[in-house]
Amino acid sequence: MAGQGWCHMTHGSLPFRALARQRSFTFSLVTLTIGFASAATAAEDTVTIPELVITASRVPVASEQVGSALSVLTRDDLESGQIRVISDALRRVPGLSVNRTGGAGSQTELYLRGAKANQTLVLIDGIEVNNPGSGSAFDFGDLVATDIERIEVLRGPQSALWGSDAVGGVINIVTRKGQGVPTVRGMVEGGSFGTSQVQAGLSGATDLAHYALSASRFATQGISSARSGTEADGYKNTALVLRGGVSPTDTLDIEVAGRLVSATLQYDDFGADPALGLMRAVDADIKEYREQAFGRLSAELRSFDDHWRNKIDLSVASFNATGDQNNAWNYTQDGLKTKIGYQSSVSFATDTLVPAQHVLTALVEHEAESAYYKSAWSKVAPEVETTGVVGEYRLTLFEALSLSGSVRQDFNELFDDATTTRATAAYVVPLIQTKLRASVGTGVKNPTLFQLYGYTSTFKGNPDLRPEKSFGWDVGVDQPLLNKRLTLGATFFHTEIDKLIQGSGVSAENVSGVSTINGVELTAQAEPLEHLHVAASYTFQNAEDADGKDLVRRPNHLASLDVSYRFLDERAQVFSSLQYNGARQDTTYDLSYTPGSTTLDGYTLVSFGGSYALVKDKVELFGRVENALDQDYQEVFSYGAPGIAGYGGLRLKL
Repeated sequence: MAGQGWCHMTHGSLPFRALARQRSFTFSLVTLTIGFASAATAAEDTVTIPELVITASRVPVASEQVGSALSVLTRDDLESGQIRVISDALRRVPGLSVNRTGGAGSQTELYLRGAKANQTLVLIDGIEVNNPGSGSAFDFGDLVATDIERIEVLRGPQSALWGSDAVGGVINIVTRKGQGVPTVRGMVEGGSFGTSQVQAGLSGATDLAHYALSASRFATQGISSARSGTEADGYKNTALVLRGGVSPTDTLDIEVAGRLVSATLQYDDFGADPALGLMRAVDADIKEYREQAFGRLSAELRSFDDHWRNKIDLSVASFNATGDQNNAWNYTQDGLKTKIGYQSSVSFATDTLVPAQHVLTALVEHEAESAYYKSAWSKVAPEVETTGVVGEYRLTLFEALSLSGSVRQDFNELFDDATTTRATAAYVVPLIQTKLRASVGTGVKNPTLFQLYGYTSTFKGNPDLRPEKSFGWDVGVDQPLLNKRLTLGATFFHTEIDKLIQGSGVSAENVSGVSTINGVELTAQAEPLEHLHVAASYTFQNAEDADGKDLVRRPNHLASLDVSYRFLDERAQVFSSLQYNGARQDTTYDLSYTPGSTTLDGYTLVSFGGSYALVKDKVELFGRVENALDQDYQEVFSYGAPGIAGYGGLRLKL
C-alpha cells in the first residue's frame, strides 16, 4: 500500500487517529474486516522492496529495522488529500497537535507527544530550521506544500542523534528528487477568503545528475486573526525550491538544496481588554515582512563496495522578520543557524556464531546560532556555539532482530556539557510477521536565546535558566493481517522532563520537579477493496507538571479518520478526512500579565473532495471543501480559525 492512504507507519504503528470514541473506532475496524477475506484471497503475491528512512539513524535503514515510533507521509498522500500547507498534513500524525493563531500564514506551532514546538527538531532537506531568533521553534506558517517528496516524523527523545531541540522528536521534510526524463508540472487553484495559488516545477535526471526546481505563489485575503475582530488579515507567500546533485564518479555524490521564501503577513495585536480584565488578541494593523533562506551542500564518498561511507555537510538557515504597525512601531527580528559536520559509517557482516550485520557510525558537527532583535525599546544580538560528537552501533541478527545504541556528547559554551543516549530494538516474528519494538532515550533542550536575554520591552531575559532534561521510552506492536490488507498497531509512551522552562508572561523560569507525559497510540490501516484505503488512529495523552496540573495546549484526545477511493480506471478519486482535537488548557494573562488558565473546547474538522483526470496522468481537475461542518473553534486563546471553505483548480503534467 505504499503511496496510498494518508500516512504510513514504517515501523507499523500506523498514523491516522481514529474516531474520538473507542467504541466507534472498534466498530469501524470490525465493519471493515467483513469484506477482507475475498480481497485477500484475490491478492497477488508481490515482492516488497524495503522502505529506507534516514531520520531514525542518520544513515539509510530499512523501515522494518526501526525500533522507534516513526510515521512517513508521501507525495501521493499530500496530492490525493489536496494538502496546501504542511501543517495540515501533519495533523494526521498520531500524538501531534497543531496550534495556529488565525488563518493561513499565522504563527503555527506543533506539539509532538506533548513536547512544545521548540522541543521538536525540524529538518528540511537535512537543514535544521528551528529559528534561534524566534524561540528556537520552527513556524510552519510559511511552509507551503511545494514539491514535497516525503515527511518522516520520529517520535520520542532523539537528542543522542540530533542534539538539542529533539526532546519530543524529529520532523524531517524531504523535497522532490529529479528522476527520468525532464518533466514540467503546474497547478492553479482558487477559492474562499480570496485565496489563490500557483505552482510550477521542472525536474529530471541523467546518468550523472539530477535536478528539481519549483516556484509557488500563495495569496489570501484571510480572516481576522483576532477571534473578536472584524477585518481580514491577509497573507502572501512566494517560494523557490531547489534540489540537485551530480555524481562525477560511481563512488562520489555531491548534492545541493535550497529554499527561498518571501512572505507578508497581516496580523492583530495582543493587547488589553478592560471589559474582560484580560490580555487578548485585538484588532490592529500590523504587517510583518519575512524572508527565509535555507541552503545545504554535501559530498559523500563511498569505498569498499559502499561499505565505508564518508560525508561532509554544510548547511545554513537564515530568518529575517520586519514588523510595521501603522508605520509607527517597527521591529527587526533575525535568526541565523550554521552547521558543518563530518560523518563516517562502516557496515560489514559476520557469521562466526550467528548471521549478523553491523553498522558503525561516527559524527562530529559544529553549530553556531545567533539572533538579532531591534526596536525602539531594545536591541540585543546574542549568539552561542555548540560542538557535538555522536557514535552509533546497529546490529541485525537473523534478519529479524535489529538493535541499536547511540551516545552523544555536546560541548556548549554557555552551559554544562551534556551527554545523551538512546537504545532501540525491533523484532519481526517469522511467519506471522508480528513486529515488536521498543526504544528508550534521554534528551536535552537548551534555553533559547530569547529566554536567556529577552528581546522586547515586556519580556525580561533570565540568564540563570538551566537546560531541560528528559527521559522517555515507548513500546509497541504492529500486526499485519489478511495478506497485509489490514494492519493494526499499538504504542505506549512515557516521557519525563526535568527543569521544564515555562514563560510567565514577563520572563521565563525553570519549573521545579518533573513534568510527565504518558499516552497510547492505537492505529489501523486497511485496504478492504482494491483502490479503497482507510486509515485511522486514536491518541490518548496525559501531560502534567510536578503539581499534577495539565500542561497547556496538550489535548488528552486526538483522533483522525481518512478514506480515499480511486475509480474509473483510476482517473477519478474521492476522499474524506476527519480530525478530532480534544479540549485542552491554555494560558491567559490579566492586565498586569499575571498568568491564569482557561479551557478551550474540543473541535472536529471534516473535509472532503475529489479529482478527475481529463487526460490521464496529464490534466486533472480537483476540488475540496474544508471544515465542512463550519466549526467555530480556537486553537490558541482569543485567536480565530477559518470556517467552511471551498477550493478548486487544475493540475498539469507535461
